Amino acid sequence: MKRIITMMLILSAAGAQAMEHGQRYPNQMPVSLERQCAKKIAEVLISQDSMDALHANTGNDFTKDALSLPEGLQNTIRSYMPQQWAEHAVVKHDRYVLSVAFSPYGELLATGSRDKNARIIKTATGEELHTIKHGDWVLSVAFSPDGELLATGSKDKNARIIKAATGEELHKIEHGDWVRSVAFSPDSELFATGSYGNNARIIKTATGEELHKIEHDGLVLSVAFSPYGELLATASYDDNARIIKTATGVVLHKIKHDGGVQSVAFSPDGELLATGSLYDESARIIKTATGVVLHKIEHGDSVRSVAFSPDSELLATGSSDNNARIIKTVTGAVLHKIKHDGFVFSVAFSPDNEWLATGSEDTNARIYACLTNNLKNAVLIAYLRSCQDSKHQPNMRGWLLEAFRAYRHQNALKMYKD
Repeated sequence: MKRIITMMLILSAAGAQAMEHGQRYPNQMPVSLERQCAKKIAEVLISQDSMDALHANTGNDFTKDALSLPEGLQNTIRSYMPQQWAEHAVVKHDRYVLSVAFSPYGELLATGSRDKNARIIKTATGEELHTIKHGDWVLSVAFSPDGELLATGSKDKNARIIKAATGEELHKIEHGDWVRSVAFSPDSELFATGSYGNNARIIKTATGEELHKIEHDGLVLSVAFSPYGELLATASYDDNARIIKTATGVVLHKIKHDGGVQSVAFSPDGELLATGSLYDESARIIKTATGVVLHKIEHGDSVRSVAFSPDSELLATGSSDNNARIIKTVTGAVLHKIKHDGFVFSVAFSPDNEWLATGSEDTNARIYACLTNNLKNAVLIAYLRSCQDSKHQPNMRGWLLEAFRAYRHQNALKMYKD
């Protein structure tokens, strides 16, 4: 916890420095909201033994009780807090990390590597729980939405269904060529594969029975189900992304690109499709219903992976330019660029929106914490910033100082009585 606080203080100083250079945040938190925040903080502080205890134990009762704020207010606070990301854990592999995927509750991370292993890792600590040996590179990993299963695709020409709790292999489905991508349907009943055999397949999870095979004119590099499972998106080396009806395997839309398409992902609200392209060096945000391109985000090199945040507000990309990017979905603006020491092959947000994982050519899987997606940290950062620079959030600073004065006089609740 001390390490996190130190990190936040450094970030706060960076924020103050940005202010000195004239960079102001686009939103000013309304006074009414600041007063609510200060009131809540005052209520929490009054339960602390002393001011010294607060500074010694920041992150315990103070931050825990912040979660009792109404959800609408939590979201509003987050909307006024510029995002900040911090590296949480680095998980070393023996070769390139080609794929990363979080479990449904975000407590586990799966990785696929050129070292011929899939791994299941504890998100909070980076501890390796299971290693699942394959016959060749593990090109893709995906958890089932119920958290029971892990699917893998491998250069050994097989897709596998594995019991997540034990690492036990339940099914092996032969493909005759590299299995480049795997994905589960939202009800976990189906899973899809994309293969170097120029086809995508829809398979029954319980039995491994193949229901549909959708032929393409090139390698199928990525597959993804829509949030309700009625659609399947594919990315192909034939320069197209496709939207396919899951029940029939019929292609509904074919979206032309200027080169091979490496990655596809649906937004969790189902409204958007993102694609990453190999040779036109861009990511696209596309309207699912029509196939119309809303934004094209240039990267300067191949875009290897795309993933939406759980609230559909952000898009993460991994690129051969050695960067992961965080992009604002509604505008296509790049908010953050996270430097790596090699190609970024895979990106994934955790379902609780608190973590971002990357897999890289530098042989590491990395887990980043989004400090401001966690309300505890958002409130804490607001406090730290208010202490750091009075110009940063002048109104918030004033209300926070009032809250602390109220705490010292043991009458916070009376001062902020509605």
